[in-house]
Amino acid sequence: MVKSLDTKEFEDDSILEEYTGTEFPSYTASSLGIVGDGYDYENLIPSFDESDWLDVNPNLDDSEYPSDLFKLFWYTAQKTQFYASDDANGNNKYRKSGDQILYNLSDLWAGEGYTSVSSKSAFFNGNLRDQNNEDFFYSSSSVGSANCNILNPFHPFCFEAGLFPTCYYCTPDEGPNIEDEAEAELSHAMRAVSGLYRLFWKV
Repeated sequence: MVKSLDTKEFEDDSILEEYTGTEFPSYTASSLGIVGDGYDYENLIPSFDESDWLDVNPNLDDSEYPSDLFKLFWYTAQKTQFYASDDANGNNKYRKSGDQILYNLSDLWAGEGYTSVSSKSAFFNGNLRDQNNEDFFYSSSSVGSANCNILNPFHPFCFEAGLFPTCYYCTPDEGPNIEDEAEAELSHAMRAVSGLYRLFWKV
């Protein structure tokens, strides 16, 4: 069943998850130009000083607290959310501990040369029958799609759209936006893991 046409919940994994699941072997640290460029957990956000980090997590002044690990994980999560998913826009917001105000982070991707994909409309434009969507669409034909599943023609959307007697649910998983995001996020993931290994080596 379609739970929501707004969020497109219908057996629908993240387009980034689906795309990178098949394409990730073609990405390497060498091909991405990030050899030896793991995240430096000592200086993740140049505009942040220790008081800014303590605003985010007051426990960081506890000598028994793994502050460098928290900083690396928090930075990785915040940088990830600059990019859109197919169901949510990207954002640069964060909250301080005990504070409901949303604060703006500086651009954590600045100077890295990646194309920003911050709007979910880059993957889905709201038209469930538009084959130009990078996420998915419904169609009477499976031609030109990377992956289509045939549905019961009495499925609510198929029936209302007149896709009878054959109705397909198709995921193209292609296009420049998903390629841009995959390259950025895989580079990001590799650099975060590299920083994590360096941190573990330190301790």
